[in-house]
Amino acid sequence: MIDKLLLGQDLFVVLESRYGPQYKESYNLDTIILRENRFWAKFKSVHSPVGHKGFKTNKPFSYAYNNYSDIACVMGASEGMQRFTSTNMYSRMDFKCKGTFKLVANSAGYKDLDTLDGAVENCKSIKIVICDKNGLIHIMPVHTIELYKGNRSFGVDTDFESVPSVIYDFDQFVMLGKKLNDYLKNKPSGETAGTDYMVNSPFSMVSFLLDDGVIYKRETCDGEIRNTFVECEFYELYCEL
Repeated sequence: MIDKLLLGQDLFVVLESRYGPQYKESYNLDTIILRENRFWAKFKSVHSPVGHKGFKTNKPFSYAYNNYSDIACVMGASEGMQRFTSTNMYSRMDFKCKGTFKLVANSAGYKDLDTLDGAVENCKSIKIVICDKNGLIHIMPVHTIELYKGNRSFGVDTDFESVPSVIYDFDQFVMLGKKLNDYLKNKPSGETAGTDYMVNSPFSMVSFLLDDGVIYKRETCDGEIRNTFVECEFYELYCEL
């Protein structure tokens, strides 16, 4: 699966409920944070907050899932809200890939501007894979691409996302998942477990700009959003076929 993600394929998760009325649901997971073979992946901030009785807001939520621990995350970036829950509520959680994508540009100087032009003309899905010097990989949908035919160049803006900063500390969630599962062992069937809703938590912006072959990451400084140079191991741009 990791190889497929690195070749631009879309990631989605299929979930089935363990308790109550049996149902199945699936979500496209657009933003992926990957280190070696472990990832967190989230869908866009479009989920209704209705049903979250422990936290009142009229702002949209998002969920993130990972492939290495029994923990899911619900987040609300506008309030800095984060909550981590046991995935024991699901009887099934399967990650799958879909779609066919083609490499159209990379940090080594490769460019397939004809395919890229066709993707822009037909509003095809485009995404970027960015690996920083520490081996941390972000896979992001491209929100805006500007294709300059005159000098055969292009600029890329990714989706504007953010995640709880703690998500980047991968290791602690294995322990938290075990702790919540141990708690549930002695509880009646149907009970779920999770942390409290935590507000004003640190969030990290996940938004990149590719400009003339250079990668910048957007960060907040003194209330303003600034572009910070990212020293990359590599980047690759993929287009949906």
